[in-house]
Amino acid sequence: MGALAAKVADLLEAEGYNSIAKLKFGRLPHKTVALHAGLGFIGKNNLLVTEQYGCAVLFGKVLTTAPFETMSEAPIEPQCGDCNVCVDVCPTKCLRGTTWDVTATREDMMVRKRCDICLKCVLWCPYTEKYAKDEP
Repeated sequence: MGALAAKVADLLEAEGYNSIAKLKFGRLPHKTVALHAGLGFIGKNNLLVTEQYGCAVLFGKVLTTAPFETMSEAPIEPQCGDCNVCVDVCPTKCLRGTTWDVTATREDMMVRKRCDICLKCVLWCPYTEKYAKDEP
């Protein structure tokens, strides 16, 4: 996604707008931007879950002076309910099964040092499974 974001930034620069795809200062996590854009909710796997694609999403971001219409959405409430599939399939038991809210930290949601990025929490999420089974 970094290459695509860089290409978009280059196109915007060519149109005369200051643009940057790689931040060299501060932190602006993709997940936070996507959450505030109303693209999905934070699941018990501490990932953004979208209605259409589940957790099977990649994000890039570009900061620019181009005059886009902007809006900010209230974060969508988690839709996991009693589902704990991601917690149950995690081989390292790094997920705590916590339901996200705006005060939750990553440490409230998971033990990061235990995560080996096996992606089972992504693949087994019912939202991702629904997307994977849908015919194009």
